[in-house]
Amino acid sequence: MSHAATRRTNEGSKPVPNLRTISASSLAVVALCLAGSAGRAWATSPDIDWMDLNTFGHYSQSYDPNGLYGLEVIGEADYYHLHNGTGWASGAGSGGSYFAKRASVSVSGSQISYTLDLAPGSMVFNRIDYDSGDHSSNGQLVSVDALVLRATNGSSTAVLSGYARLTYNDYANYHDDRFNFFAAPVGSLVPFSVNYTLTNNAHWTPTTMDSTFSYNLAGTLDFRSAIVPEPAAVAALGLLSCASIIPRRRRRS
Repeated sequence: MSHAATRRTNEGSKPVPNLRTISASSLAVVALCLAGSAGRAWATSPDIDWMDLNTFGHYSQSYDPNGLYGLEVIGEADYYHLHNGTGWASGAGSGGSYFAKRASVSVSGSQISYTLDLAPGSMVFNRIDYDSGDHSSNGQLVSVDALVLRATNGSSTAVLSGYARLTYNDYANYHDDRFNFFAAPVGSLVPFSVNYTLTNNAHWTPTTMDSTFSYNLAGTLDFRSAIVPEPAAVAALGLLSCASIIPRRRRRS
């Protein structure tokens, strides 16, 4: 069973393909997208290359009256690093926090693997974000595989890493250059790596997730290293999210 709660909160990478590599049928799809986006301003603001994640939480395998005592997956946006070398801090906005519990645990030597109960295809990141009025971001990602938290027996930090599929990336309230797209098209597999550090001098053991503990979370979502689907697949996804794909292709042509 997966756990999710909504709350307000302040194999190598491939280049993004050029439009000239898309087949005639795929170009027809893109043309439909262009027609459907008539009048929309072209984004010229820099892309978000990667995102820092940060939060803290409390875990209980058995006690969870409000659905908030799981391990928060991915975490919350903390800082956005832009392609031009600048960045901005997460501010006012809204989104979801998504939690998981231990489904099983296995041990191989000193290495512990905790498989989490959040099913592939589950939402793991969803946020509309603004700073003081100069920037904004809006995107969603879902899991693609079983999520496995890994730790060395006796260490204070465990790591959750893998890929999440970018399923949405479009304008929020700012339909102008105050919006920053992610540096990967919708449909891409975006690598993430998240560290969970136990507080109060606690350590990861095979039975840690049978109990209650507190943790600090820090990690990254790296859009620069996303695995990009084939051009025809990207074009097809354009039917669902044209604005997320076409402006970015224009900037990279």
